[in-house]
Amino acid sequence: MRHAVAFRDADGQVQVVRAFRTALADCKEAAFTVSESDPALAATWFTTTMCQGPRGWQWAAAEPAVARWGALQ
Repeated sequence: MRHAVAFRDADGQVQVVRAFRTALADCKEAAFTVSESDPALAATWFTTTMCQGPRGWQWAAAEPAVARWGALQ
């Protein structure tokens, strides 16, 4: 997978866990790994959700560490 923003060109695995439809969009949940040089991190799985919009598939997760969240961080 290639991204507009580089993610260190890491390798890993991706598995779509489920596909579902909401009133706003078709969405998918996926589990993925990121290969690291540290063997302790090699088995770590992460999850994310993406939805199909007018410009294609986009991440459906908000970034919690933005300044506008203020004290909620």
